[in-house]
Amino acid sequence: MPVEALDTHSLFITMPMYRTFSESGIEIRNYSNGAAVANCLGNGVATVNKLNNTVSSTQFSTCSSQRVTCNNLFYIREGRVLEYAPTGQCYTNDSVRPQRRYLELAKPRGQ
Repeated sequence: MPVEALDTHSLFITMPMYRTFSESGIEIRNYSNGAAVANCLGNGVATVNKLNNTVSSTQFSTCSSQRVTCNNLFYIREGRVLEYAPTGQCYTNDSVRPQRRYLELAKPRGQ
């Protein structure tokens, strides 16, 4: 598929893109789709002393975080996408295929 299908894709144009080139001239584009995710767990106990109207409590919490990322790697040569290789925690379906927009824009005028 021509790289123009990628350049006009409404999903990929919303992601940060990193571009590198191999020694043989292959362009490698990484459209990185990621987010930091944090999870926290905790509990606590409170006790009330009715004699002097005080409350005491004990509690603990533990948190962890990680970065969840899908690297959408495209290998390109001479204006054509050679391969799409999603890497990492990815979910793909037909929504990553060339869109109707590109297919309509690519038609010669008058058709």
